[in-house]
Amino acid sequence: MNDPNLSSFAGLPALLTAEQGMPPLGLRPEHAPILVRRNLLCPVGHPGPNSVKRFMRDELDRLSHDRKWLAKAHDALSGEWRMRNAKARAREPESSTQTQTS
Repeated sequence: MNDPNLSSFAGLPALLTAEQGMPPLGLRPEHAPILVRRNLLCPVGHPGPNSVKRFMRDELDRLSHDRKWLAKAHDALSGEWRMRNAKARAREPESSTQTQTS
C-alpha cells in the first residue's frame, strides 16, 4: 500500500493546484474551495482570497488512503450541495410567479 508506484500522485510535482490534485482523490477541482472552507483541506502558505491555492502532493496522497477523511469530505460536499439545492428551490417559486404575472 505504501509502494510509490501504485500512488495516483506518483510523478506529480510537490505542490499541486486543485486541477492537478483533486482528480486522483476522485473529486473535481471546484470541490477544493468547499473543503478548504470546511477545514478539511489546507493550502500551503497563506494564499490570498483570489489567488491560486496549492496543496502538498504528499498530504493529498496520505488523505487519499484515509477512509475517515474521505467520508468527512464526502459528507461536507453532500451537505454543501444539499444546502445550495435547497436555496435554489426556495428561490424557484418567486421566479415562476414573476413569469406568470408578466
